[in-house]
Amino acid sequence: MAGASPFWVSGHTRLGIENRADGLKPARLRRPLIAASRRELDILPARLFDSPMKPPSQRQLRAGELIRHALTDILAREEFDDPALHGKSITVTEVRVSPDLKNATAFAAPLGGEDMAKTVEALNRASGFLRGRLSREIDMRYTPVVRFIADDSYDEARRIDELLASERVRRDLDHKNGN
Repeated sequence: MAGASPFWVSGHTRLGIENRADGLKPARLRRPLIAASRRELDILPARLFDSPMKPPSQRQLRAGELIRHALTDILAREEFDDPALHGKSITVTEVRVSPDLKNATAFAAPLGGEDMAKTVEALNRASGFLRGRLSREIDMRYTPVVRFIADDSYDEARRIDELLASERVRRDLDHKNGN
């Protein structure tokens, strides 16, 4: 062992990597402690947040519209035993699909907006049944797992209209226009 580095056992290689005498791997093969702590704490690396979110691709938008139309047809046609869904008219306003087209989020609201939380909860309970019906309606390699979320966009639009029609905003708009 003359001339060999004190940190390496000469002549012995395992999978092309020499073992050190002190039992540690070379620094280039060791995982940094930061990576281990991220895994333990479920913290995502900062580089995931550096880039802005990508907008949905044409494929995702096309698949979302296909699923939305099929879900609307299924919900209009099918009779449900669940009392929260029985006899209700449900509107599916938007479907967002994951990039791999295996997961979909459907924004749904009952007509009139009453009992929205119960209706969405019942839709999520019936999502397996709806996925089976959806697989017969659409021609995709994978039928996505559908998750329903309450659509409050109509309530938001109404709130914005009320704000714009309020006296305070109207006064500010009149003041800017010189009236």
